[in-house]
Amino acid sequence: MIGALLSCYVVKCFSRRFLLIAGHIGIALIHASIGYFDIKGNNDGVLIMTIVFLIVYENTSGPLAWLYAAETVIDVALGVCLLTLWGTVFVLSLVCPSLMSKDSIGT
Repeated sequence: MIGALLSCYVVKCFSRRFLLIAGHIGIALIHASIGYFDIKGNNDGVLIMTIVFLIVYENTSGPLAWLYAAETVIDVALGVCLLTLWGTVFVLSLVCPSLMSKDSIGT
């Protein structure tokens, strides 16, 4: 929750280009770290890096998608953009649990 509240300040103070580039680089490094900790069997490291991922995403790529959609399109197209964003979240919420099961690819 603190990361989400902080995003209002971060998006206002930094340029969107910087947030997008730094966010994607940070997310890539965090995902690599999660994979490394998982291979090494360090569950605490996986948990910490997952929380760090949430904070980085909440302050970079997460709010930027919604801002770009609201600023660059007209009303009808905004509905299509938001439907696409929420549709992606819905599909991910359906697919991810089955992928995380032990019968599938696992963690």
